[in-house]
Amino acid sequence: MRWSRTFRYGDVNLEYNRVPYNNCAERAVEVPIAVHFLRQLQPSASLLEVGHVLHSYETSTPGLPRRRIIDKFERDEGVENIDIRALDIVERFDGIVSISTVEHVGQHGFGENGIRDREAPLLAIRRIFELLRPSGRGLVTVPFGRLLDGGWYIQFDAAYFQLLVSAYGVPAEAFRISYLRRLASENTGENPHQIWAPAAAKDLLDVEFGFPFPFANAIAVVELAKAPGMKCRPIRGGPHYLHYQRPIDERVLPCP
Repeated sequence: MRWSRTFRYGDVNLEYNRVPYNNCAERAVEVPIAVHFLRQLQPSASLLEVGHVLHSYETSTPGLPRRRIIDKFERDEGVENIDIRALDIVERFDGIVSISTVEHVGQHGFGENGIRDREAPLLAIRRIFELLRPSGRGLVTVPFGRLLDGGWYIQFDAAYFQLLVSAYGVPAEAFRISYLRRLASENTGENPHQIWAPAAAKDLLDVEFGFPFPFANAIAVVELAKAPGMKCRPIRGGPHYLHYQRPIDERVLPCP
């Protein structure tokens, strides 16, 4: 296998994240996508990061802009322990970034042990949109493929994303979604070489979480753009019926 230093995202080539920290899966591409997003914003932009993630990679990406950081559970200097769903819409932001976080909102794990809400990740994306200033931009990444209830995460599919518009009132014209699929990975350590490539949603219907590679095997990248005057419609009550499956290791019995 010949490992490339770069992957394609939209119309640019980005270098894979190679920081040897929690980098055995999707953060290989999520981190450079998030850095690219932040660097496209104005230097004076007011920024919010939902989920305390980028800090661990900043030593290799100098010059990242200052931003307010919220994370419900992770304790660190400068991090506010707030649930994104509970953040008051008082301060608004020119840019909001959230990677490896939204799929866990309202699910069990990381200290959360209350009543689960399978649609809480959609509420989180709605709140991110509401927190943008007019002409503000957001970027959110989530695992994508077969709709899965993993207990500590939800893996999105196209029908789940559709609820963002039909039930949670986010204008369809406010976001676009692109997809990346993991094609190959070394089976070593927490910083393996990987190959990710652009994909179409229709080609990811059967993608599992955790198989054949650890953690996400495909991701969706949601790019939000809030035009002046754009608002969410009222939320239509749920929960809504969707067919969630369990992760593959809970559905498939091991060979005797």
